[in-house]
Amino acid sequence: FGTLENYVSAFTEVNLAGYFINTLIFTVVTTLLMAVVSVLAAYAFSRLSFKGKEIVFTVSGEGAYGTFRFESGAHRVQRVPAT
Repeated sequence: FGTLENYVSAFTEVNLAGYFINTLIFTVVTTLLMAVVSVLAAYAFSRLSFKGKEIVFTVSGEGAYGTFRFESGAHRVQRVPAT
């Protein structure tokens, strides 16, 4: 079956550690960028009014799940059905 020699071989002959670090860096940077873009888009959808907002919201797929309304004073969460 498999031995530890196969793992040592994979890390030394193919530079698997380098590939792993590359993938890790790419994943972390992409996740952080997507989080920033998502927060900015969420702010725009929740606070700003612009032409075509409903169309963009529906096309992006977010409108399919409905939205949640948070009330700060009572800490209630209410689901608003998608229309």
